[in-house]
Amino acid sequence: MDSENASKENKESEQHINYSLEKALSESINTIAVKILQEVGIEKTIEQAEKMGIQQELPKVPSIALGVTDMKLWIWRRFIQLL
Repeated sequence: MDSENASKENKESEQHINYSLEKALSESINTIAVKILQEVGIEKTIEQAEKMGIQQELPKVPSIALGVTDMKLWIWRRFIQLL
């Protein structure tokens, strides 16, 4: 890979840094959701979900930021309505 191509790739990846949270999540920029989860902490996120009424055990993995659980659709709908 030459420096021109590397520079182009870096510029393309830097474009995500300038997204607002709303835009990043609405366009499914998954890295943003995972970074937020990592900053807040998986334990705190799960605790907050429990406070909001989620009773199902959530896995302690970064993929929960992407909605990767066995949670039923009606539980997700209820959770989203609370937001």
